[in-house]
Amino acid sequence: MNPARPIRRLHALKSGLDLPQLRLGPNAALIAVLFVGLVIRLLLAPFGGDAYDVAVMRMWADRLASVPLSQFYAAPFLVDHLPGDMWILKFLVTLYRVFSPTPNLGTPSLLVLLKLVPALADAGIAVVLYLIARRFLGRRLSVVVAATFALNPASIFSTSIWGQWDSVSAFFAVLSVYLFLRGNPEWSILSLTYATLIKPTMAALIPLLALAFIIQYILPHIHRRGWDNGRGAAEPLQRSLLRALLSVAASAALALAVLLPFGVGIAPLPVRWTLFERVSYALGAHPYVSDNAFNLWGLVYNPLHAGGAQTDGVVLALGLPARTWGAALFAAAYVAVLFVYWRRRDERAFVWASVMILFCAFMLPTRVHERYLLPALALTSLMPLMSRGRWWVYVAMSATYFVNVSIVYAVANTTVTPLLVLIAAVAMPLGAAVNLSLFVPLMGAAVGVGQLRSERPALPALSLASQSNSPPPPAHDSER
Repeated sequence: MNPARPIRRLHALKSGLDLPQLRLGPNAALIAVLFVGLVIRLLLAPFGGDAYDVAVMRMWADRLASVPLSQFYAAPFLVDHLPGDMWILKFLVTLYRVFSPTPNLGTPSLLVLLKLVPALADAGIAVVLYLIARRFLGRRLSVVVAATFALNPASIFSTSIWGQWDSVSAFFAVLSVYLFLRGNPEWSILSLTYATLIKPTMAALIPLLALAFIIQYILPHIHRRGWDNGRGAAEPLQRSLLRALLSVAASAALALAVLLPFGVGIAPLPVRWTLFERVSYALGAHPYVSDNAFNLWGLVYNPLHAGGAQTDGVVLALGLPARTWGAALFAAAYVAVLFVYWRRRDERAFVWASVMILFCAFMLPTRVHERYLLPALALTSLMPLMSRGRWWVYVAMSATYFVNVSIVYAVANTTVTPLLVLIAAVAMPLGAAVNLSLFVPLMGAAVGVGQLRSERPALPALSLASQSNSPPPPAHDSER
């Protein structure tokens, strides 16, 4: 008997039956990634939790449940978060009191509920990263981008073990980037406004959004050579100006709606506290050159080492304090980033500028916590949009972020042994040096030393019809 005959018969049978191939499509793959990421976070949620942070959150929750919102910030203990966070915590407390058989806020179930908030925010970030990537990449690679964040051990540790809420403000910031790319500047500024009312450092993206709006909607109406980058006007100038006015008005209205119930407002409104006072109070609670962050200042001042903590009023070169030098360095870097974006004026440059601004906001100013790298880390997962050969930047940044948060958590919540002290003393300058090595080549691209790769020319201006989720050009569908 010919041994090849059964094989041929098997192939013929398979062809005749036309058996369906079991393939996991991109949408199903994305859902699977989100599900796995969320399950991992929820399984780890009952464990860990920074003792001090959990105690503070429970005090805040108890006060939110027992006094009017207008009296919340009159607490006799530290309240260094803005009302954006407090509204979410107020909702959680209300939900907990409805379904919990006891009003006691000291139960383990509240800890899990507190960790559920950043876990859902992590999933939201992954979805938005997928949507941004889909504008440029194939669906499969976009799922990979989402997976690199949803399954990132650094993000999982910060959310599920430590229980920090940094991913909440990061979600609204990343969503703001996507909404602007999609052609919805009004919703973009609203999202960024709420992110800023949670974490003020997110305001660093506001000038970029303003410049992007001018480039996208105003400059095409100014017929000066090179200013419109060869694009036509997306809409009449009057409509663009009206959209700008409505965006500012809506942002102010949202801010007041969030702030005023807590007795916080903007001068000259007759309020108990101004927003500036609450932000100054929060910054004054941690007046250090580096608050455990692996950034530029971590190379010099190591708060994880005995005697390393130093206030940012310390005088450095030219008789200027460290905080002034940090602000000056950040301003110079910001100008360089905006200059590159002005020169390129495309969607990839906008994503790149967002990454760089958030990274500079972590690397250069003083009074920066270790967790403030998270928004930049999330957007850095989009490196394939800018250069396929720079995945290593995201990998290295993830590693430094994981080491940074895990060491700080260990120092605060475990027995401090000589070995841990040694690891912390070595890790701070080493991690800061690694982050600086990532910062320098990226900023080199910003000033023209290097160049970011772009796989297609500048995109045309968005029209009103393009505000829907239209699929990317067929040229990028090869990875489906």
